Amino acid sequence: MNHEHGHGHDQELTIVIETTQGNWEETFAKTDKVSEVIEATRQHFGFSQEGNYQLKLANGETMRPERTLVSYHLKDGDYLTFVDLGVAV
Repeated sequence: MNHEHGHGHDQELTIVIETTQGNWEETFAKTDKVSEVIEATRQHFGFSQEGNYQLKLANGETMRPERTLVSYHLKDGDYLTFVDLGVAV
C-alpha cells in the first residue's frame, strides 16, 4: 500500500458494510456522519425509505447517527453491520 501524505487519502476511509443483501465495500470521507453512511447504504441496496436503520460496530455497539466516522477511530477494512429495525409502528 502506498501511504503518501498530501493526496487526500488521509481524509478517506474504506469500510465494509455487512447487510442482509450482502457486503458492500465503499470509501467514505472520515468526516461523514454515520447517518450519511446509513443513507448511502440504504440507497445502494434499495432498502425502503420507510425503514429504520442502524450501523453497529464489530463489538456490537450501535453507532450514533450524528457522530462522524472518524470519531469511532475506524480503520480501512473495518466491518460495520447495517441493521434493519423494520418500519416504526
